[in-house]
Amino acid sequence: MTDKTRALEDPVGGPPCLPDGWTVGMVWHGDHLFDEAERLEYQSFVAEGFCGTSDSGRVGEYEPWREWSVFHVVKDNDDQLVGVVRGLVGEFRDLPVGHFVTTVEVPPNPVYEYASLAVVKEGRSLGVAEALYRSVWNHAVRCGVGGLVAIVEEWLLNLLTDHYCFGFERLGPTEWYMGGHCLPAGGQLARISCQLPDERPKLWSFLTETLSADELAQVLVMHSDLAV
Repeated sequence: MTDKTRALEDPVGGPPCLPDGWTVGMVWHGDHLFDEAERLEYQSFVAEGFCGTSDSGRVGEYEPWREWSVFHVVKDNDDQLVGVVRGLVGEFRDLPVGHFVTTVEVPPNPVYEYASLAVVKEGRSLGVAEALYRSVWNHAVRCGVGGLVAIVEEWLLNLLTDHYCFGFERLGPTEWYMGGHCLPAGGQLARISCQLPDERPKLWSFLTETLSADELAQVLVMHSDLAV
């Protein structure tokens, strides 16, 4: 699920950079920033109608996966969170996306579920969502997952496939989920790595520029294996 933040800028011009001094990081369950990230996610989801209010100040639907979760976060110059993404690694059937009916073969396990996106209004159009997407991509590569998956609305799947050539496909039918008509979507990490360099070279450069040489080599091996 995601708020209706524009996911990435026009790839023809390349994604925008974060303002000077803003930083990207990751926090795990038990870190004090984890609770703050959950509050930002919750406030965004309540505002968008994706979940109801809760005394806990958290999105209740994610409670079973709370200790599995990692948050990718962007902080401003005052160390305030301006954007977060919840990520989960595991077997497809064990993740939130796994409760959906699937009608095609899902990406190979383990998969990385892009579970949520929340960006404060002041952080939109400032490169926050883009920085979070890159953090997710890098972590997925480092975890050695077989694919990326998400629960999305139709408009977001169309944006990812038609505009960004991101290699996602519909994995099953639409159903009502957390306040909207949603569907399971995903793609093999190798296939995405094969498609993006040719279709969206500036987006590919942006996603991979913070990987080490060894990590980039791992991605390129996936690219060559699929191309053979």
